[in-house]
Amino acid sequence: MNQKTCGPNAVARALISWLLVGVMTTLLPNSARAEIDCNLSNFDQTDPIKVFGSKKSSDGEFSYASDLDDVNGTLVARNYVKNESAAVGLSFRWEGTTLSHHPAKPLPPGEVACNEFPARNSTMQVDDSSPIYHGPNDTEQPASVYVWSNGSGVAEESSNSILKSSFINSEGKRETFEVSVSYAVSENIVKSIDIETSGNVVATLSAEKKFWSSSTIEDFLTNAASSGVEAGVSDAIKFADLSAEDSGAFYAAGSSVLFYLSGRAGGFGTGAKSYGSLNVRVAVFDLQRQPIAVGTVALPFTNAD
Repeated sequence: MNQKTCGPNAVARALISWLLVGVMTTLLPNSARAEIDCNLSNFDQTDPIKVFGSKKSSDGEFSYASDLDDVNGTLVARNYVKNESAAVGLSFRWEGTTLSHHPAKPLPPGEVACNEFPARNSTMQVDDSSPIYHGPNDTEQPASVYVWSNGSGVAEESSNSILKSSFINSEGKRETFEVSVSYAVSENIVKSIDIETSGNVVATLSAEKKFWSSSTIEDFLTNAASSGVEAGVSDAIKFADLSAEDSGAFYAAGSSVLFYLSGRAGGFGTGAKSYGSLNVRVAVFDLQRQPIAVGTVALPFTNAD
């Protein structure tokens, strides 16, 4: 758990990126930000109470929270990290949540990275050994997170997951992004799967095992192609130029193949047999495939092998 995912080159990139963030941050108009920024008022709507904390040091200034809420009968895990600094970007990796921001594209000052997804089989217990590693020195901040299952379970009739955050682009301007995933299942048959990303990023999906059948994969690719958006299947090692350490954070352990998308693939997978739902790692890259952030989404498990 205490292994670092940022090598010396990443530290150098982090220092350069932090300087760019502090000097060149450009905010979008409020009307453009409203739809994509994290809404922290959603947190702590039902029991159990959120676990939260904050940190202020030379390596970073941030607050964070982990929560479980009952949303229309579905238990939802909600985690966020807010960069409380007014001038310096924040890179971080929160053990136990998958939520992280790469040193090359740190979370801009004042911004929030948030992730929510169904929390199947949650024990409602808190894991107090889920530190947040942050800053150019990968400093450890003790933190807690609600325990949730990463294994397949009974598929919900409907499910929604989301990952939101922002980054500073190569021109020094702030860009927000969002990855949203939803699906509907009835009597163990998939009705539809919808995956959408902002147009300024590419998202990859990976898990410890192959979670889609060949027909679901084909339907995903056909749907994306008909919409004219970028999508495909790739060897993890070939998708982006990541170090071995970074690959361990951005791709699920044991995954050799991943799916990627920039744009929307909607209404695919109809008629596939669902064997439950699976928490899948979603990694976000800019259009030059530079790593930005990581989170979790839920998808139906349609692979019978």
